Amino acid sequence: METKRNQKKPQTTKVNKEQNLKPRFRRQFTPNYKAAGGLSLDPNSITVPDMSLTVAELLKNHSRGMHSPINSEQGEYFDTEIPRFDDIVEEQEYKEKLAEIIKNTAKKIKDDKEKKQKEAADLLNQQNNPAPNRDASSMGHVPQPQTSNNEE
Repeated sequence: METKRNQKKPQTTKVNKEQNLKPRFRRQFTPNYKAAGGLSLDPNSITVPDMSLTVAELLKNHSRGMHSPINSEQGEYFDTEIPRFDDIVEEQEYKEKLAEIIKNTAKKIKDDKEKKQKEAADLLNQQNNPAPNRDASSMGHVPQPQTSNNEE
């Protein structure tokens, strides 16, 4: 009868021991750690000496209407005015109006695409099947032989 004491322990091979010794995470304290390159900065600076302003100077300039040369990003909304709603009902009505505009625009785009496809198909059919030579006999009109007046 085998007890826990008498049971044979699984032998670990040298490979398993080496795998267990390998670090799972690389840290700066790991013996073979090679740091990542990091971020390399551009040596050329666009900073101009003595161009800094304190917060107090910025506030003074702003209150006097002297704006700084720093550009701030402004949104460009073109022709569409963004409405402000006082009531949730107005917002819902505006949302429905926009949904209708989107629906109409999508329909117009679809119709335009279908029209272009139809025109392209017609053009392709005309190129593949050119119209036959139409002369007077094919149009149902047969010219009559002319009689000369000299024979009378």
